[in-house]
Amino acid sequence: MIVKSRFAMLFIIIALAFTACTFRITPKDDSAVKTAVALTVMAQQQPTNTQVMLPTITALPTLTPQPGEPTNTPQPCNKAAAISETYPDDSELVKGSDFDKSWRLKNIGTCTWNANYRVVFSSGDQMSGVDAQLLGSSVAPGEMVDIIVDLTTPNSTGTYKGIWKLQDDSGENFATFWVQIKAVSGAVPVLPPAVAALSLSQKSNEGGSVRSDGSVMSTLYNVGDLNTNGGSQVFASFDISGIPAGATITEVKVDFSDFDMLDDPFGDLGCLRAYVQNYNAMDAGDYVGGAAAGAIGRWCTAAELQTVAVDDDFKSELQNKLGDTRFQIRLQFNDRTSDNDNTGDMVRFGSMTLHVTYELP
Repeated sequence: MIVKSRFAMLFIIIALAFTACTFRITPKDDSAVKTAVALTVMAQQQPTNTQVMLPTITALPTLTPQPGEPTNTPQPCNKAAAISETYPDDSELVKGSDFDKSWRLKNIGTCTWNANYRVVFSSGDQMSGVDAQLLGSSVAPGEMVDIIVDLTTPNSTGTYKGIWKLQDDSGENFATFWVQIKAVSGAVPVLPPAVAALSLSQKSNEGGSVRSDGSVMSTLYNVGDLNTNGGSQVFASFDISGIPAGATITEVKVDFSDFDMLDDPFGDLGCLRAYVQNYNAMDAGDYVGGAAAGAIGRWCTAAELQTVAVDDDFKSELQNKLGDTRFQIRLQFNDRTSDNDNTGDMVRFGSMTLHVTYELP
């Protein structure tokens, strides 16, 4: 029994010693390790009935823009939208007769069409139209322009179609429009003049106010008196290059209803009047002191100014300006410059708009 106990004790000591050892792979063991790895790979390649549970991979949801959310789609530099035209497709015209075809286009791109943009004939029946003609004026994004081409109906009866394009100043075409008419024999009913309408708002970078002390306020459309008892007059510029020179103005509605007031300008200063005044860059010399004659508009109460009304004097003056690019006016309180109470009496305008209706020949 004593001998067995000693052997048991010795066995325990040897087992503990092996457990406490740290095994190292020495260079001479390298081949054995490679063999073990190879055997492991072979074992993995053998078919097995053991099922291995792999983690589930969940795909990320696709992000779909919700209705009303902005997108990052870039807007093109040059892009046009057709608004209206004269002589719609298949209009009947007497063969050999002259007519003016016009298209109204709106700039819906991000670049301004400058005066060097061109209308060019592309294909089809040219009908004596020019090969190319300059746009002649600038059209900013959001603005519209009427393109007019002088044409002649062919001398033979039939249907004719000519295709035109709008071209930028580098020669790239970006808009296509056409004329399609039927040349007929004899007389046809005379079509009434084409009627068009255009709303003109003041050019924000071409107007503002000038004060009696010579100060120029290019961002403030304020008319009335100051708390220093000086005066302030408003200057507004409207781009009329989109109205053809040969058009006939049939109506002008004056909409100056976008305004607020300081104190009581109409009660303290009298009636507000509008005058035609051509100016370039505003400066102190544009201010007109004292009473002035030749007003084309007058408003003596806030209620009158809030009313959008037809004005024949505006119509007449605008007709006289066709062929120019700008129609410009001055607004002032003509009865008195100030009530001298050291309190500002002002009409402060936001958007000033002329709604113009005209006929094309």
